[in-house]
Amino acid sequence: MDIAELNRMLVSRGVPQICQYVLPSSNWRRVGHEFKIGDIYGSAGDSLSVRIDGNKAGRWGDFASGGELEGDLVGFWRRVRDQDFGATIREIKTFLGVQDAPPIQKKDHKRPPAKDPARRAPKPAGPDEGASPVFEYLTGDRFLSPKALKDFRIAEKTMRGETFICFPYLSPDGEVLNVKYLNVKRGPDGKKDTRQEADAQPSLFGWQAVDPAARAVVITEGEIDAMTWNDVGFSAL
Repeated sequence: MDIAELNRMLVSRGVPQICQYVLPSSNWRRVGHEFKIGDIYGSAGDSLSVRIDGNKAGRWGDFASGGELEGDLVGFWRRVRDQDFGATIREIKTFLGVQDAPPIQKKDHKRPPAKDPARRAPKPAGPDEGASPVFEYLTGDRFLSPKALKDFRIAEKTMRGETFICFPYLSPDGEVLNVKYLNVKRGPDGKKDTRQEADAQPSLFGWQAVDPAARAVVITEGEIDAMTWNDVGFSAL
């Protein structure tokens, strides 16, 4: 079930009823085809309007914010409750009585690394500190921003005299599940020199950099691809 379907289910319950449930206030009032209030905090006024019916039912906008706050009922729920989309979706499903199919139980013999090499390894030096090989490669050759390196917690590690980029794989809760290593230098045949922690859990790279308000995430082939998408404004894994 996607967000659009959840929004349609909310609209079918009645827009005024949903508005009052999410934002209980005596300041709500109906004006024509819209349900109005002052703002997302329940103040008196009519700057915030929610469409009650028609093909735009559930659409809302807060004109006092200069149009920066707008969207559907799912987004309205999230903004009023001031939480990420994950928590919002769980609340809405509970409210609607929607149950997800139980996950398929699989035996998983994988284990997370005992230690987090990316935490123990020195962070790539910034331009003010003297650039490291990892910093020079990622910002110079791959055109990533220093902010991207920080957001994705990129580190470096020296193994057998070679410098490797450390890509930490974290769970959405911040637990380190895996660390992948990429040699800054290519092999004699031009191939990449990569390795990862033994027996690590299958996981996606980049949860720590995903915008909590993101509704869509770009899935990429490689870690640097995900960081590049992030640099141009798209959450990516």
